[in-house]
Amino acid sequence: MTQSRLSVLHVIPGLGITTGGPAQAVVGLGRALHKQGHEVTIYTTDLVGPAAGWGWPQRGPEPAVVARRLRAEGIDVRVFPIGWPSRYAYAPQLGRALRREVGGFDLVHVHSMYLYPTWAATNACRQVGVPYILRPLGTLTSYQARRSRRAKQIYDGTLGHGIVAGASLLHFTSEQEKCEAEAKGYTGPSRVVRLGISTEMFANLPPHGRFRARYPAIGARPIVLFLGRLAPKKGLDLLIPAFATVRERCPDAHLVLVGPDENGYAGTLQRLVERHDLSDCVTFAGLLAGEEKLAALRDADVWTLPSYAENFGVAVVEAMAAGLPVVISDRVDIHPEVTASATGLVVPCAVEPLAKALQRLLKDPDERVRLGRRAREMALTRFSWDAVAADVRAMYQDVLHHTAPSIQNIERP
Repeated sequence: MTQSRLSVLHVIPGLGITTGGPAQAVVGLGRALHKQGHEVTIYTTDLVGPAAGWGWPQRGPEPAVVARRLRAEGIDVRVFPIGWPSRYAYAPQLGRALRREVGGFDLVHVHSMYLYPTWAATNACRQVGVPYILRPLGTLTSYQARRSRRAKQIYDGTLGHGIVAGASLLHFTSEQEKCEAEAKGYTGPSRVVRLGISTEMFANLPPHGRFRARYPAIGARPIVLFLGRLAPKKGLDLLIPAFATVRERCPDAHLVLVGPDENGYAGTLQRLVERHDLSDCVTFAGLLAGEEKLAALRDADVWTLPSYAENFGVAVVEAMAAGLPVVISDRVDIHPEVTASATGLVVPCAVEPLAKALQRLLKDPDERVRLGRRAREMALTRFSWDAVAADVRAMYQDVLHHTAPSIQNIERP
């Protein structure tokens, strides 16, 4: 390892777009670090959806496509086949490769917690003395701890303690995530480093009208846009009844839900839409990426994420970069920045305040423009990957040049 150039391995269970923000973050961070002259390698699996269930995993070509694109840019990416059970993203070839090769890296950055790639990477690092940083992806927060609680308690009691205790640093992406982890007993060396976005994507947005042209029934109606996984965590069970209230004062408003279906939850949402008699003013657009996603952001009027838990919220920053005012819950951990910069509205996780905030912006186009302009400026200046990568590099240097005490889980959940 030299002062100027680092060799860093990132380990993440999946790079598929349907796995959400963590994959986007590793790709964006990897590119920015490579641009700054560092040697970046990514080990992942061919999992294309979230690790869930006990059946055979969802495989697809998407991770290989991402890998080829990154290799063409000079980033080494290795995609290992996933096996049964998919719930833990088990990939034995990944484990063998880590045991053989992890000693060749200066540092390993692990992006997950309760999955096989995390155990394989951290165990290999401990065997040969390579320092690793653990980014738990919000899994140590109160909301996530309640999901599969018993299984996580067993994991913590057998494997999890060693994984956390052996980390040189815990990488959190918000102060709220850090505080909740500490309240659960995870104390010791940690750093809060925000994530970023690929600002180049948002420098030249597509012209207005492309998304609306795909859905002529929407016409010129004002669009409230949700863009993210269709999952219980995202607060869509609040958004749909809130939108029913919105329609009473803004009868022309149209709700667009963009994102992949997680474990069939879209069917639950469609029944909720029917129950509130909203079928004619709610559009399920499915997964959109690239220019299609930008077109949806460009044609929207208000963007919303009433999530029950979000340890950062990359999608929020992307919406702001597109010039949209945002309405988010106070459990989306980027909410302090949104409030301080006056780039959107922050509400509790409840139907009535969410409805009022959406109504307020739909009824006031001048405020939408004002908030959206500030949002775009802040997102493009404060959340570029280049700026974030500089902070991450400083975090790496601290780990490599300072002997820090191990993180102790003094009161395991």
